[in-house]
Amino acid sequence: MYSLTSVAKFAMLARMPVTRETPAAMGTAEACELLGVSKDTLIRMAARGEITPLHKLPGPNGAFIWNAAEIRKLAAKPA
Repeated sequence: MYSLTSVAKFAMLARMPVTRETPAAMGTAEACELLGVSKDTLIRMAARGEITPLHKLPGPNGAFIWNAAEIRKLAAKPA
């Protein structure tokens, strides 16, 4: 069962306005595509502290929400 706090956070995320021009957040698939890495690599980068997710959705398999600006900045760095 989910706690009231996690349900409330999810409800707030579901209502967040997102513009097409510069979204403030992105999902893992989009972040991986921009960075040119796999999902596993992105999660390892987060575990090493190279990038910090904005939020993790509730549940044991809850998706990560990433800061779009941070992902774009990381993607712009030369390899």
